[in-house]
Amino acid sequence: QFSGFLGRLENERADVPHPWLMGLRLVVRPWPWLELGVSRTMQVGGEGRDNSLRVFLKSVLGRDNSCYQPGCSEQPGNQLGGYDARLSLDRWLPGVALYGQLIGEDSRPDDIPVPAKNMVMAGAEWRRDGAMAFVEWTNTVAKALGTAYNHFIYTDGYRYQGQPLGHWADGDSNLWTVGGLMPDLFGGQGLAVLRHGTLNERGANPTWPDARLSGASLQWRTVLDRVFGLTLALDHASIDRQGARAGVDYRDTQLRVQFDAWLY
Repeated sequence: QFSGFLGRLENERADVPHPWLMGLRLVVRPWPWLELGVSRTMQVGGEGRDNSLRVFLKSVLGRDNSCYQPGCSEQPGNQLGGYDARLSLDRWLPGVALYGQLIGEDSRPDDIPVPAKNMVMAGAEWRRDGAMAFVEWTNTVAKALGTAYNHFIYTDGYRYQGQPLGHWADGDSNLWTVGGLMPDLFGGQGLAVLRHGTLNERGANPTWPDARLSGASLQWRTVLDRVFGLTLALDHASIDRQGARAGVDYRDTQLRVQFDAWLY
């Protein structure tokens, strides 16, 4: 399976207005129990920079990283690339699967197609009769703090209007997540998620403060007569700031009620 996209980011950026964002992904399934994927995204061009077809082709072919030192202003793009895999253990442990992803900020200077300065995600899940439980670890510290999703030319990084286009926790974060889904709970679907870890360890991304996060989310949703939808959610987050603003903590609990209607 192959997929791709091409779009333009916003004009109100502190780096380069209207850069292009392009993504490519290929997924193969050599055996029913193994799924392998490779993906790449790239920021290229923008106002005041080279937007020619040659630049796009160099980015797609991975020929735009010939300069590895800061100050290489002619480097045409900002790329992320990596591999992912999902291994089904259903033959030995019914419903159990392992998955992982490795995404690099840079390629190796020796042109070996292995990403460097990597962000990592690994997890395990169990599924049965529509129910699911999972545990997941995510580390977006790409070898050095301040590296993930950032770039010396596209200094606003992989963000749209200040929000990350990659992992929701942005760079320099290390999180554990545990959750479960029940398809038939009091006539609806129930979801529970717990999160714990560190956010923005260096304070280099604009999304989160340098803090330790503990959070919980409970959600229940039902659809009535295939016309109306009702969602009830209770979210709690505890953010303990670290670094220069240590001691300035944040606690928040929200109850959300959402009502949907479909008109045919």
